[in-house]
Amino acid sequence: MRCGVCGSEFGRRASECAECAARAVAPQPVQSQHLQQTIELSGIVAQARGRFDSDAPAPAIRELSTPAIAPPPRVATRPAPTWHLVTPDGMRHPIRSATAIGRSPMLTAGRPRYDLLALADATKSLSKTHALIRPYAEYCTVEDLGSMNGVLVRGVDGIESQVDPGESVLVEPGAVLQFGGFLAGVVRD
Repeated sequence: MRCGVCGSEFGRRASECAECAARAVAPQPVQSQHLQQTIELSGIVAQARGRFDSDAPAPAIRELSTPAIAPPPRVATRPAPTWHLVTPDGMRHPIRSATAIGRSPMLTAGRPRYDLLALADATKSLSKTHALIRPYAEYCTVEDLGSMNGVLVRGVDGIESQVDPGESVLVEPGAVLQFGGFLAGVVRD
């Protein structure tokens, strides 16, 4: 062992240095706190992976049990109602989402995407892209997309409402829509 004061060597069993009479102190390994934490952490990781430095049995790892979560109860749901536009020839055209109606409807820049429904109109009172129908659960709305001949809603009670361009009007099941001279009924299944 080496003296920490004068540097001379003396035996391991000696309690002090023969040269300077300094008290012998056993050398201590120097480890930073970070190194010590790293060593402890690597030991934990090794145990978790099943690698153990000794032959001693691994400590039992207790599994945490989580309570079983039951799936939500199945609720019988009715399918969403399907709206239809009924044309004079008796055809029923389903309206499942926002739908542009006209002789040859096109998507308009600046508007969200919507379905297109082309209707045959021999009188040509129906514009190329005449109106937009938006279905909801209990009602639907109709909006005039700047047509030449306008949109009129005739409710079940017989009251008529003119639809101004860019505005939406509520349409109940059984109402009749008039696109210029073209008539169509609105029904819900």
